Amino acid sequence: MPDALHSQPNSALRRVLGSSWAPIAVAVVVRMAFLLAGWGRFFAGDASGYERLGDIWRLDGVYVGAWPPGVAWVIATVGNLFGHDAGMDVIRAGLVVTSAVICYCLMALARRLAGRRAACTAGWLYALHLPLVPSAHIVVSEQLQTALILPALLLVWGLVRTHGWRMCGQASLAGALLGLAGLVRESVILVLPGLVLWFFWRAGPRRGLLASGYLGLSLLVVALPWATRNLHSTGRASIFGQSAGGIVAAGMNGFEPKFDVEDLRHRSETLPMGGLRNWLLEDPPQPWKALRTGAHSIRSSDNIRQGFAFAFAEPSWFVRTRVLQQARAWSPLSMMVEYLRTESYGWPFDVRAVRGPLGILALLQTTLLMAAACLGWERMSRARGARLLLLAVLASYAASSLVLALTRYRVLLDTVLFIPAAVWLHERHARTISKATQAVLICLLLLWIIELPWVIASVESLWSPN
Repeated sequence: MPDALHSQPNSALRRVLGSSWAPIAVAVVVRMAFLLAGWGRFFAGDASGYERLGDIWRLDGVYVGAWPPGVAWVIATVGNLFGHDAGMDVIRAGLVVTSAVICYCLMALARRLAGRRAACTAGWLYALHLPLVPSAHIVVSEQLQTALILPALLLVWGLVRTHGWRMCGQASLAGALLGLAGLVRESVILVLPGLVLWFFWRAGPRRGLLASGYLGLSLLVVALPWATRNLHSTGRASIFGQSAGGIVAAGMNGFEPKFDVEDLRHRSETLPMGGLRNWLLEDPPQPWKALRTGAHSIRSSDNIRQGFAFAFAEPSWFVRTRVLQQARAWSPLSMMVEYLRTESYGWPFDVRAVRGPLGILALLQTTLLMAAACLGWERMSRARGARLLLLAVLASYAASSLVLALTRYRVLLDTVLFIPAAVWLHERHARTISKATQAVLICLLLLWIIELPWVIASVESLWSPN
């Protein structure tokens, strides 16, 4: 009888830890805590740009940005209902709620790709992963895009087992979700080739062509009104947005934009272990100047043309700066480290004894997630085609990071990496590490060494006095 009594709390705890609702609730609570700590504070970056564009749209009835219109439309629409200030608060709270959607879809996808145990672990990893917390209350595009793409990936996975009109309906719904995600962030275009290849490999040529057709048609129907507006107002067809030229201008000039460490620029001359970085940046060529005036469509096209011409004219410089871009793309740094370092949050996260350990924990979580995902990748053999589906997301991020890398862009990627990371946590003794995985881990280590000076500077700043 005593043994039974002692086992009850343990059994109750296991039921909670093994449930699907507990990580969802914790994910929302953790993100809500940071939202409240940052209430009424200014967060630097693109958030202010989205807010300005949404406010202009609300007041003047026109959209003047190069980004896809989704986030600005939400700001304008909610602002019309609640006013600007209250509307922004409603949007931030709504983004926190989307964390529940993301966590649920992540666990549902992980259950199909890797099993129930891995699904629960992936949910807990997402709930407690500090680097993803700021994206859930900063009004930028990554959180909303992830909340739309994950359900689409779930539908895409289910297409293999469906037939007839049901398959057509699921493909159309997945395409509509991807279209909405593209109106939020146009990098969705980079995910589509991988999904089409997955259709053909997993479902066969005939069904793959049919599913791809319905998905593409539904995506175009969703994007058609905005594309028509762009064609009418600018004379150029643009399905989602016209921000590619700005990204090329910022990234392919090669002068290493330091968006993640803007507040630490003054330390760039005194960073330790800066020899490798200095060698990669020595003898820079004359940079090209991006257009700053004129229509977004014209500027974007001109910047893309100039950017690629510059890359072909300066191949050595382009390759060296791509190495630095990749170091930034896979850096242990994150928005959480930046906001803790700059005291963007109020009490208790602005206290040095709290922000220091939290910042170091965020650095460790990013590092361990990437390492565990690499180790778990080759163990994802439970479901045929699982790795190829995740590879579509991985490839899209890798392609974009060759132009411009920013740790904020990793929101979707980090979310899906919880699946192979959870697989490794449950099967870490199942196989030896392959040579391919060892090579990837070595490449990651070398990139982290390049980024190490900024990591050290960030840690020093986290522990500096208020």
